[in-house]
Amino acid sequence: MGVTNAINLQSFYPESLKVTKIVESEHNITVFLKSLKHQHTCQSCGEEMTYYHGTYVRVVQDLPILGKSVLLNITAYEYDCVNSDCEQKTFVEDFNGFVSKHNKMTVRCEDFVKTLALQTSCEGAAMICKYI
Repeated sequence: MGVTNAINLQSFYPESLKVTKIVESEHNITVFLKSLKHQHTCQSCGEEMTYYHGTYVRVVQDLPILGKSVLLNITAYEYDCVNSDCEQKTFVEDFNGFVSKHNKMTVRCEDFVKTLALQTSCEGAAMICKYI
């Protein structure tokens, strides 16, 4: 029986995101993810929306894998708020607990950087962060 050298990366990401493609280069791994959610709550009025009007792509940094930088290319949805009393006419999907609304890195990557900064010198943390 042969040994498989593949890692199932899907298990490292939320169920609401599906891995569609992985591109590996000498120094980087880009993981392409697509949202499986087709409803989202308006951040302003709290009404549940089931109609999206488009998609957008977010690129965020994640923790490295085997010494290679990891970028997540996430295709997510944009929604129209149908509540006429709401000031928010459109909004984009977020992934609370994994990637916050405006962040450029995953929550787990951000937590690692914060911990590193608190446990080492600023200079040491900056040097290590160059490699994640």
